Amino acid sequence: MKTKIILTVLLIVLIPITIAIVIAIFQPRIAVLKDIQNKQNQIDSLKQELSIYRNNNTELLDSINILIAEKDSIQTVADSIVADNFVYKYKLGRIQNYLNIVKNNSSQSKYLKGWITRVLNE
Repeated sequence: MKTKIILTVLLIVLIPITIAIVIAIFQPRIAVLKDIQNKQNQIDSLKQELSIYRNNNTELLDSINILIAEKDSIQTVADSIVADNFVYKYKLGRIQNYLNIVKNNSSQSKYLKGWITRVLNE
């Protein structure tokens, strides 16, 4: 009977000590595992943010390229208008010159229609 009591007392004393030892051994490991899980969550979050950032940059670069293409197209049209405007001004200047010739010498009026036709057909 004494042995049972001694064993019971030992178990009552040893079980909490054993539990305390197990907790002392595994608690830091549990904390490290939790810390590792938190770090992994942070990494996943950063990866997701980076992916969003890359997608946004890709969309931004696509938009910039579209704007550059549109600017180039507008510049081409503007250059064409300037070139056409230059030609029209040149032709108008030639016609104005022929009108001045006729104004100064009315006998040249018989050639005016031909001169104007030649200017407009060039």
